[in-house]
Formats: sequence, C-alpha cells, structure tokens
Amino acid sequence: MIEHLQWRTDNDIENISKIQIPDFVEEAYPYLPCGFDKDGSLVGAVPFGKWNLRKTMDHGFRKEFIIFVEQVFEQILAFCKHKSTKGKCLTQVNLIVDYQDFSLKQIASREVVGAILDVLRIFE
Repeated sequence: MIEHLQWRTDNDIENISKIQIPDFVEEAYPYLPCGFDKDGSLVGAVPFGKWNLRKTMDHGFRKEFIIFVEQVFEQILAFCKHKSTKGKCLTQVNLIVDYQDFSLKQIASREVVGAILDVLRIFE
C-alpha cells in the first residue's frame, strides 16, 4: 500500500484528470460501461480488436495514451468509491475484452508491447 501511495504521489495521479490529451486518443480507444454483475460490481466492455495501438505509438503518442489509461483507471476508481456504501465496498470491475478485428500487426512493435506492459504495471 505504501508503494502504491508513493507511486500516486510521484505521478501526480490526483491531478491526472486535468491533463488534456489529444481528442483523437480518446476517440481511438473507446470503452463502455455495460452495467453491473450480480454482486454489484461494474461490468465494462473494451473493443480491443478495434484499437490501433501501433498507429498511436508510431505517431509518438505513447505518453498521451498512458495518461489516457491512467485517467480511465481514476474514473473507474471514483465510480467504485461513489457506489460503495458502509456495508459494501465496491472493489471489483469486470471487463469483457472484444478481440473482433484484432490483428497481430496492431501490436507487433517494441513500442506497443512496452506500452501494454506499462498499462499492466499501472493496473497492478
């Protein structure tokens, strides 16, 4: 927990939502809240097969993509906090990842793999 809090401080996560990212980054990476599961946890869908990470990385927008992901994670965290009650703390989100239209070409670059690993580290 201490490492997590230090990471949040080091990366100024409290102010991450104030950072403007190019509109095309947000438009290129849609995600949809779909509702709730039987336990009350948020369910979301990610059309990963339609995302073009390679194009974003090839154009030099890795940092903006990572900031976008951090902003999304913060939105999810704020939602969970808002929906939690004294009797039940919402701590889980279920994602449905849609790989329709996915191609290995979309992720076949060192830069894309590095960005995906960065996102996984942030999530962890």
